[in-house]
Amino acid sequence: MKILFPTTRDLCYFSADFFAEQITRALKKQGVEVVRLPLPERIVDGKPVTPDFSPLERYEGQHFDAIIDINSKLPYLEAEPGVRYLDTFDAPFINIILDHPLYHHPGLAFHLKRYYTVTIDRRHNAFIEKYYPWIMQSFYLPLAGTLAPSFEERIPRLLFPGTFEPEHCLYEEAEKLPKWAFRIVRDLYGVWNPEKEPMEEAVAACLGSLSEERTGEILAYFKEHEWSVLAEAAGAGQSFPEGAEQNPLLSLSVFPVIMNYLYPLDRLTRFMMRKRVVTALAEACAALDIQGEGWEMTDVFNHVNVHSVPPMPIGPSIETMARYRAVLDINPNFFEGLHDRVSTALINGCLTFSNMSETTAPKSPLFRHYSSFDTDSLCEQVLRAQGEDFERAGEGTEDDYPLNWDEYAERIIAWITRLN
Repeated sequence: MKILFPTTRDLCYFSADFFAEQITRALKKQGVEVVRLPLPERIVDGKPVTPDFSPLERYEGQHFDAIIDINSKLPYLEAEPGVRYLDTFDAPFINIILDHPLYHHPGLAFHLKRYYTVTIDRRHNAFIEKYYPWIMQSFYLPLAGTLAPSFEERIPRLLFPGTFEPEHCLYEEAEKLPKWAFRIVRDLYGVWNPEKEPMEEAVAACLGSLSEERTGEILAYFKEHEWSVLAEAAGAGQSFPEGAEQNPLLSLSVFPVIMNYLYPLDRLTRFMMRKRVVTALAEACAALDIQGEGWEMTDVFNHVNVHSVPPMPIGPSIETMARYRAVLDINPNFFEGLHDRVSTALINGCLTFSNMSETTAPKSPLFRHYSSFDTDSLCEQVLRAQGEDFERAGEGTEDDYPLNWDEYAERIIAWITRLN
């Protein structure tokens, strides 16, 4: 088996290439020939610049059993007008989506001949299967946990690895949206509970309750700025979600575009949750260390029990995580997904607090579930654990942990084998 594995988009703390290297190493252990081709973004004046794709040319005409990328920009490329570049390889293209698909709609919208996706959330999977029917199959496979060197002495504190962005900055982003989109963000921000329903359900309910005037406003905007989308939605044979036949805003062509406009709602909500949880722990005098940029813009470090850990690339940050007895995960709105922070914390024997869905939570004695809407209970759990469970971190067995990278590679190989 031969796989081409470029990376065309960088992620927070250089994690795209890090994950790609973990997958590549595990695939090679299974005897797969992997051609790695990092095509990094450059940041100029604070904005990403399109990568140089010319290194791909040397692989044109070669046989590959699959092409894999993470949050890929490859679907945007054309070989010539009307011909997608990926289609010239005649290989299944697998786009590993590490966020909600709403962020990646422009890349998912291209009708490639052999387009597949991997998701880290069952609801993300369902969203792609429903709203992108040209994608031949989507596969739920959370990222594996990354094992770091073991440490005899653990830091007896709770580590939260996560960044922060202040509400006013994110709200300014939302205010730049079209008027209709900003009003939906304003309607749902602070009302949508991401632990009770995924964002698409909250948005669909909101759209279904809009007045005729507001519905007409959105349709008028689409007619002016997204005419091809609106025309497709109104065209013959267009299917609609159940019960939505009379509302074109919920059509399979229009709804994912609306979701893409509303990405500030996701960002506002995830950082609101982070601040709520971290502030509660700080005020409860929990021994808390924070690794991530942005928290200096809050007052959490005014509490003597809260310390700052310097941010660093994902590889060293995983080693930092493994030094702690306990790790706090604040789920980034993955309604039925598994955040890689949870996988990595557990596989390194850390007591792990997370507000992820209990339906997808790992069955580990080191896992502790909480709700970000019941921070009193979380604080009680953490303070109690500082004298009890922290001492027992690391007692789990391998059967309790999420996938390791070898197991992840085995599942990818089996899937590619079926695709061919």
